[in-house]
Amino acid sequence: ICVRSSSSSQEFIQRIHPKKPRWIEKLYAKFMNSFSGSGFDKDTAKLFSQIDGSARTVLEVGIGTGVNFKYLSGRNDLKITGVDPNKSMEKYAVNSLVAAGFRGDQFEFIHGVGEKIPLESSSIDVVISTLVLCSVTDVSSTMQEVIRVLKPGGQFLFVEHVGAQDGSWLDLFQNLLNPIQVFFADGCHLNRDTLSFIRKARF
Repeated sequence: ICVRSSSSSQEFIQRIHPKKPRWIEKLYAKFMNSFSGSGFDKDTAKLFSQIDGSARTVLEVGIGTGVNFKYLSGRNDLKITGVDPNKSMEKYAVNSLVAAGFRGDQFEFIHGVGEKIPLESSSIDVVISTLVLCSVTDVSSTMQEVIRVLKPGGQFLFVEHVGAQDGSWLDLFQNLLNPIQVFFADGCHLNRDTLSFIRKARF
């Protein structure tokens, strides 16, 4: 298992994703490990079944505790890279990797953010994002980074929650709760119109 981080990237991470006290990061990682699961298991499994059989390199932006490894199990030909701004997620991601039947040499954990992915351009076959774009600081930059690292003809697979229709009761409810959600859920925005950012990215 490879873990990567650099001093230059640390400065950028600090700017984009200000460091929280270590105990908060650890507590959040533990909480996510205990209660995470996309809540869309059936849909996520169906989505991941569309991964091209010829794909060999997979990048997950915001890998968290590695809950998506189970959807990739059986693919012993994959090299998986996970990017996450919370270093405390690494040990849980590794545990999920092993539980899904992968070897340690198939995985690299990078302490980083989606706005500046430390990988070469056109180097990845599949990029995955599940319930992550709600919490990145700059969605447009993250989308451009996804496009940059994808090989021509590569796949971007995502499962994201979005803001409700403008003016609806749910929209009002999301707007009221959003400041609390952002504070306690590591920057997650309930009311972000994520799909519009993906469409504007022009894949």
